[in-house]
Amino acid sequence: MLVNINKNYNRFNLNFGALNPSVSQAVENNVINRRNFVPTPENIADEMVYQADIQPCDKVLEPSAGQGHIIKRIHAKKPYMSVDAVEKHPVLFNELQYKSGINAIGQDILEYNPGNIYDKIIMNPPFNNGNPIKHGLHCFHKLLKNGGTLVAIMPNYVLEFQNKFLDLINAQPMLSKVIDLAEEAFLDSDLPAKVKTSIVILKKPK
Repeated sequence: MLVNINKNYNRFNLNFGALNPSVSQAVENNVINRRNFVPTPENIADEMVYQADIQPCDKVLEPSAGQGHIIKRIHAKKPYMSVDAVEKHPVLFNELQYKSGINAIGQDILEYNPGNIYDKIIMNPPFNNGNPIKHGLHCFHKLLKNGGTLVAIMPNYVLEFQNKFLDLINAQPMLSKVIDLAEEAFLDSDLPAKVKTSIVILKKPK
């Protein structure tokens, strides 16, 4: 079944990816829903990039990319890699499109369907309305190549109650891994939240 690796993620770097002024203003004015936008802390993003094992020839996607925190950590390891970033919110998309090394796509990830073209997908989806399940299934089935790897932050309800994404994990236990994060892990976020999450690593059969 699931392989669980417990790691103690302590508070790490509060200056990582500080919110750009326009994003901060949008959050303050509730133009960006605070409950749906919790940027990935640096140490968690680094763990996700490590688990993805990105190779120079890989085509990489960050869905619901926000300000591109995960991409920032990809570029720390692979400075010249171009990464596709799908983000539907106009304020966040506007920030992404001016950053180097990012191909920003202003679209809802659930409507984005160029085919199974990505070798690696690294994602921190919004946690409301079943979005982690819907986004995870769409990315795995519609966007990920055979033999590719999906690395996703998932709230623990996805792993505790019967759903199609959990079925997908359980159907191929040799190709999946779950890293259990401490409840305080997202207190390092630029918009801190206390939420129980895990990193799910899911490889697609060749």
